[in-house]
Amino acid sequence: MAKASERDRYKYGVCTNRDKDGKPCPKCESKEIQKIRMGQDFVCEECKEPMRQVPPPKPPTPRGMIIGIVVAALIILGTAVYFFVLPKKSSSVGEPGGRDTVIDSLSQDPGVKIIKIDSIVLDKESLVISVNETGILTATIFPTEAKKGNLKWTSKDSNVAAVENGVVTGLKAGDTSILVETEDGEYAATCLVTVAVAAPPPGGSEGGVYVGTINYPYGKYTGDIKDGKPHGNGTIEYTTSHKIVSDKDYVASPGDKITGSFREGRINLVTWYQKDGKSMAIK
Repeated sequence: MAKASERDRYKYGVCTNRDKDGKPCPKCESKEIQKIRMGQDFVCEECKEPMRQVPPPKPPTPRGMIIGIVVAALIILGTAVYFFVLPKKSSSVGEPGGRDTVIDSLSQDPGVKIIKIDSIVLDKESLVISVNETGILTATIFPTEAKKGNLKWTSKDSNVAAVENGVVTGLKAGDTSILVETEDGEYAATCLVTVAVAAPPPGGSEGGVYVGTINYPYGKYTGDIKDGKPHGNGTIEYTTSHKIVSDKDYVASPGDKITGSFREGRINLVTWYQKDGKSMAIK
């Protein structure tokens, strides 16, 4: 029978426990690769938490090979200095091919050390909001000094909830999940989102209409509400620029407001009050 190889007899992993008694596990912090025999629990030797499997570490480079590489590099560097850095009779300082040109090319920014992302987490595992209400999700990457890049946010069911840069807006009653991914798609985190119909206040309501508020990404509505939508008389105060009516070129600025009547979430007849004192009717 052939003897089992090192790869067949062991598994290798790194600890991902960043909260051991209020601080990261030492083996997680050092990113030490741990060697676990097949059949044993695949957990960290320090904190006994499950580990993330990684490929076996590469064997060390023989010392003789390292010395050879260093000697070769020194020879190449010495040759480059002789031919390119030392001044030549045929080229004076400031002329093409002269000392100034070479020094300028050697003094360019050598680059900044890039720290790769190890994991990404969200501040909430679940979120409950009402229709037309917003909630905020915050993503944190580890290690925190790693280059964040552009995070990609998506909703599994965009009819139930929409998301933009971590701002989740409820669209209709139901369940969905919000996914955030790193730019390369290698790491991701999810949050379960439940969207509920806004309930009327205690005491009931007349004809299903009650007075309340609805928070939008662009402002806040205060007034009559039915089935989670503006229905009756109310006011929208804008906090960001936003188109008042989708098929018309009326754009409200921060500080503007509209007051009037609404029907099933749509504008019926309102007055647009602008922050510079102007006003106009819109229907």
